[in-house]
Amino acid sequence: MRLHRSLINFPAKHVYLYVLLTACTYYTCLQYIKYQQSIHRPVCKIIHKGPSNKYGEDQEVNLADAKKIRTHSGCSSGPVYTKWDTCPHCFRPTVYNVSNQLRRMARNSSLFPRAPPSFFQPRKEIQQRLITKTLITPSAVCQDACPYLIAMLPSVADDYDVRDTIRATWASVAKTHLWPHAVVNADMQVIFVLANYTSDSRNERRKQHATKNKERDSHSEMTRIQTEAARYGDILYLVMHESYYNLTLKVMSAFKWIRDHCPRTKFVMKVDVDTFVSVPLLLDILIFNEERLEYSVLGYGYNMTEVIRTGKWSVPQAVWSPGIYPLYASEYVYICSMEALTAMLNVCEYVPMTNPVGAETDIPEDYPREHFVMGILGFIINYDIYLLKDIFTHEEDESWLHCDMPMDKKSLGKVKVPDDMFKLWKSFFVSYGRCWTNDEE
Repeated sequence: MRLHRSLINFPAKHVYLYVLLTACTYYTCLQYIKYQQSIHRPVCKIIHKGPSNKYGEDQEVNLADAKKIRTHSGCSSGPVYTKWDTCPHCFRPTVYNVSNQLRRMARNSSLFPRAPPSFFQPRKEIQQRLITKTLITPSAVCQDACPYLIAMLPSVADDYDVRDTIRATWASVAKTHLWPHAVVNADMQVIFVLANYTSDSRNERRKQHATKNKERDSHSEMTRIQTEAARYGDILYLVMHESYYNLTLKVMSAFKWIRDHCPRTKFVMKVDVDTFVSVPLLLDILIFNEERLEYSVLGYGYNMTEVIRTGKWSVPQAVWSPGIYPLYASEYVYICSMEALTAMLNVCEYVPMTNPVGAETDIPEDYPREHFVMGILGFIINYDIYLLKDIFTHEEDESWLHCDMPMDKKSLGKVKVPDDMFKLWKSFFVSYGRCWTNDEE
């Protein structure tokens, strides 16, 4: 092998290092990371940028390899939590039976014969960039050890009362690490994700909640949010327009912030604000099935859901030609492993979030973008979707509210905020392990 003449006078060990690093493939170099405060870069990109290395900084990263890239660390250590094999009696008595219901859902691409091949492939160019600019970041999240679970809740700026209700009930465990009549076997932290109001989105929200919302000028509203953020340290404020149309971008951008600042967290849960979470049971389920869920999304899964072609929720064929949607987890709550989330984030900018096929027709305002994109990402990176349907409740029914949740038969369910959320929280104090009645309210 001929050496570059600039290396002739180098010590032998330096020549050997040069040859070794020049010869390494991008795949192997992805395994070696150089930490630099706010960046995380493959060694190959740092040490060599010549024409012999097709993955130099002047070249795009291959998407297949990009799935393996992890970004910089924010937490100083990984989560500390109780493991099943060291303390089985520390876990909920129902966790074993609940875990037996865990079912991996099958994904079958042959169900979409009419879909163009590009539907399930990332584009060569970036379609939209995730939002990285923030006005406020959650100061209390991922400061020391990464939590085992992060609950990420999309919210809107003037929903102060809703956020306070959540903080006072199930999310209080993030601060106190306590739950009535229960052991909390891992750490959970909470992030509320906000974005800028536009005049259109503000007017739309005022029409929907005319009796609730009052005229506020933007300065006083921002001051109140800053005060709230300083008090609780759980607000991530993204610099982007707040609207239902941008919900997917908002959620994925929040995921990116979490991945970048809390990379050693095991699981990330996206959950709507009208959902109650029995945190100890959910944590026990995740810990008990941690190895099984290493590269997965856990949620209320939907398979072979028919596409609506007429009415308010209609989706044009130009946007999605097959008659059914790909396998996806319901958007009101789903839990991603950090491995699956990392893979998702490293390809999602190459997958259109608004118009999957570049059609000129606008997507309807109420188009279910988030789970549509999640379904396509599932095909691209092939993460598993696990179904725990019996412990995830979509409807606001009295049975789970009065019995199933306090008796550890359900872990998540939709509620009316704030009334049902406070009632349910009270039930864990006064009637844990049994059904409770209206007389106990």
